[in-house]
Parts: sequence; structure tokens; C-alpha cells
Amino acid sequence: MNIFEQAIREKVRFSTSQGSLTTEDLFDLTLPKLDILAQALNKNLKDENGVSFISTQTKANKQVQLKFDIVLHIIKTKLEEQDARKTEAARVARREQLKELINQKETAALGDKSVDELRAELASL
Repeated sequence: MNIFEQAIREKVRFSTSQGSLTTEDLFDLTLPKLDILAQALNKNLKDENGVSFISTQTKANKQVQLKFDIVLHIIKTKLEEQDARKTEAARVARREQLKELINQKETAALGDKSVDELRAELASL
């Protein structure tokens, strides 16, 4: 079972400064807010786990771990989407730059034609 299905089945809620949020509400949070939530969950995990090397995870620990994993997954997804948007913006800018250069070259090539060639082309239009 994946973490999102598990969160839905367990009706996981996240306590934030904005109140109690569902898993799907997390996607509406900004990266800085998600980072704060991840830090709080990580701190909670470390506090609950303590330093015992023989104790097993409790149900509460497992739910905190699930919440932490979900928040990390959403952060990773948002960062990947952000990188994809930057890459796409760079690609679009490069295409526009190339179109402009092609236009300049075509204009320069047109300027290299003689007056008679230009008149003949104009007459054919």
C-alpha cells in the first residue's frame, strides 16, 4: 500500500499554523511552509524515538513517520515541478532567441538582393 492510500485509510491530518490539513491540502502549501512542517515532523520523530536501540515503533511513531514521508514526497514533487518549469522557460526563451536570429538573417539576406531582384519579387506577389 502506498503512503497516500495509507494516509487516506487512516484519515491522517496535519497540524499546521493554518489549522488541521488533509493530505491533499498539503499540495496547496508553499515550499517554505512544507519545509517548516517537515522540520517539525522530523523533530517529533527524533523526540519520540529517543536513543533506545531495542524499542519497537509504536502506532504513533508509525503515523508520524508516515506524515514525514508524505511531506518529503510532496516537497520532492514540487521541486521537480519547479525545475521542469525552469527548464521549459529556458527552452521557450531559447526558441524565441533562435526565431529572432532567423528573422535577422532573412532580413539581412533580403537586403543583399539587388533592386531589380527585389522589384521582381514584389511584382510576383
